[in-house]
Amino acid sequence: MNVLEKFNRLKILVLLGTTVLVGVYVKLRSIYSFPSPSWATKSFILFVEIVLTVIVGVILLLVIFHYIRKFLIYLLHKAQEGEENVNEIKYLMEKLSKQTKFLNEKLEENNILNKVIFEMNQTMELEKILKIILESICSYLNFDRALILILNEKEAILEPVYGYNIEKEKLQELFISLKDNEIFLVKILYKNIPVIIKKIPSYVTYRYLKDIKKDNNLICVPLQAKKKTVGLLLADTYKSQRTLTEKDLRLLISFSNQASLAIENAKLFETEKKFKEKLQQEVDLALKKLQEAQKQLIQSEKLAALGEMAAVVSHEVRNPLSTILMSAQVLDEELKDEKYRKYVNYIISEVKRLNKVVSEILTFSRAPKLELKLTNMHKLLDEIISFLEISDFLKYDIKFYKEYNAKISEIMIDPDQIKQVLLNIIQNACHFMANRNIRNLTITTDIMNGMFVLKIKDTGVGIPPENLNKIFDPFFTTKTKGTGLGLTISKNIIESHGGKIEVESVLGEGSSFNIFLPIRFPEIKNEKDSNS
Repeated sequence: MNVLEKFNRLKILVLLGTTVLVGVYVKLRSIYSFPSPSWATKSFILFVEIVLTVIVGVILLLVIFHYIRKFLIYLLHKAQEGEENVNEIKYLMEKLSKQTKFLNEKLEENNILNKVIFEMNQTMELEKILKIILESICSYLNFDRALILILNEKEAILEPVYGYNIEKEKLQELFISLKDNEIFLVKILYKNIPVIIKKIPSYVTYRYLKDIKKDNNLICVPLQAKKKTVGLLLADTYKSQRTLTEKDLRLLISFSNQASLAIENAKLFETEKKFKEKLQQEVDLALKKLQEAQKQLIQSEKLAALGEMAAVVSHEVRNPLSTILMSAQVLDEELKDEKYRKYVNYIISEVKRLNKVVSEILTFSRAPKLELKLTNMHKLLDEIISFLEISDFLKYDIKFYKEYNAKISEIMIDPDQIKQVLLNIIQNACHFMANRNIRNLTITTDIMNGMFVLKIKDTGVGIPPENLNKIFDPFFTTKTKGTGLGLTISKNIIESHGGKIEVESVLGEGSSFNIFLPIRFPEIKNEKDSNS
């Protein structure tokens, strides 16, 4: 039974007692009103009045205390309600403060991510994107260093493509083989779980990882794009030695998601770019080949038509020239007058020159027929030089130098036709060095990519750049006397051997004709073939 219930019972008893006493008092007052009451009666009545007065006073006090208590209980209840409301307000204020702080952090993270995403969207170059990501990680998330290892599936390695605040030497040594399953970074890659590295294993030899002296200073996050692992993101606080928390891990994961997508998009862009470049190169190459084929077709058609015409003209011209030459020679023998014999000699020399032109035209119009023999090229060159030393070299005061490669000298060629080519090129070189202060001719031989290479270099006037592509065209010449067929015939002979001829020239310094001939050997027949 609590105090309040006791108080209520006492109040009821007091009220009942008061009622009884009031009844007694009323009865006594009726007795007191009788005539001449005794002293004892008067004293008793007075005592009863006093007692009743006291009891009534006590009752009044109890009633007053009751209402005071009730009011105090009401006030106490309201105070408790107020205290509960204050506590609830404090709790809500703390909760609101935490939520506000959390929202501010999230807002700051989103702002950072938006800045990074905006900067990344300004370029599609992988290196620039990685630089933006790692700089942002260190600047905004308070890491000291960061690096990205890209997964190279072809070579089965983790390749360090970019690092921020990391020396190149340390970065270059971080090529990690995927076959080494003991390396904790490889384990993290395969498990695909971002973690804070509590302690660097003692067996690690990489200088970058050995820099991290304390625990919980390194975070490793696998990079994933389209459910495919593309690499690892590492960030550490080796310098500040700040202990990393789950918040750091969460923030870094947000960056890693953006980094993964950016890396994948950049790789796709690079692939597409390379494909377009390769496709463009293929198109350009095909177009160039088509243009060359078209040019060769037109040239071959021209040459074919020109050859047919040359053959007809040469045939029709050669017979009259023979008649004119024979008649002029007869006149030269019969005429005694020197005055007229001079003109006859003019006729003979010009007819011989025309006959030479006709012979060149006939040679040009016919496809070269080769009689291949195993020929010592150095001996062939020495024979030509011996002839030129008493003719063109002597006439033009040419100094000759030779540099032969002794490893190989014998190849399968038609010696007569190759001799014609070499004489034509060397005599042309002598002609164009006639008025030069320095007149040197150098012939070198070498082996290159399975070809016998012969270079004829002079110190002549050189060939103008606009004429370099024309010198092998028929009837093109810069000499006052000449048909313009010498180099064309030479080119045809070399190509009929399966080789090629190229020219390099610097105007005012000289030219170099480079002849490439395949190294062939005579076929050795076995005994069965020889017996048959």
